[in-house]
Amino acid sequence: MITDFIADISLDLFAIFLCMLFVYKTGPSIGVISFFIALIIYIILHFVFYSFREKIIKKIFK
Repeated sequence: MITDFIADISLDLFAIFLCMLFVYKTGPSIGVISFFIALIIYIILHFVFYSFREKIIKKIFK
């Protein structure tokens, strides 16, 4: 469905924003290390947001 697609994109963009904020706060001097840490954080946030979205959808349409 289109609403699921939009929800996935918006949650992914929010997770990417949080990762970029983390990289900005740690500074570009350790760019490669902070990039990999941000990538790990993004993957974790992606699955956390996806599981929350599934639980919310199940509660709404139960």
